[in-house]
Amino acid sequence: MTGMRKQWDFANMSDEQLDNLASQLVTWLPTKAERLASMLAFGLQDKHYLEGKDMKRTTKTAGTHLQGKLEMPYDEIVKAFGEPHYKWQPTDLENKIDVEWSFEFEDGTIATLYNWKNGYAYNGTDGLPLDHIKEWNVGGFSVEAVHRMAGAFNAKKDEEEGIIEHDAQ
Repeated sequence: MTGMRKQWDFANMSDEQLDNLASQLVTWLPTKAERLASMLAFGLQDKHYLEGKDMKRTTKTAGTHLQGKLEMPYDEIVKAFGEPHYKWQPTDLENKIDVEWSFEFEDGTIATLYNWKNGYAYNGTDGLPLDHIKEWNVGGFSVEAVHRMAGAFNAKKDEEEGIIEHDAQ
């Protein structure tokens, strides 16, 4: 019987059977249980993002600050999240960012996505046009903002284009 794998029929298991299976997994294989829990959480997050249930535009950004960076092209951000919530104008007093998106996730996480001191707003004609900016700052109150923005972006991207790189502070 060695080498045979048990096939689980999760759809037909009762809640009690699922609870028992989870308990056994945690007891016997805690590392595998943690991995499974993480994968399930990310899978559910992706499902929420795809359904558009997990994030909404917000103005609750006072006090947010850099939490990490994401690398992605501007046009892909616009495809995923729509036009920027803020777009710099030459008459604006703020001159360090050209564009910004601000979101609040279902769990209360606040995340902002913006360029920083690399565009026309800060550098004038020596700055990069938006379609040449690839590195974006993620602001928030915790590093969770980076993970949420990366997850939201990846969930909205086409599968063949892959996953974006991200660094948390």
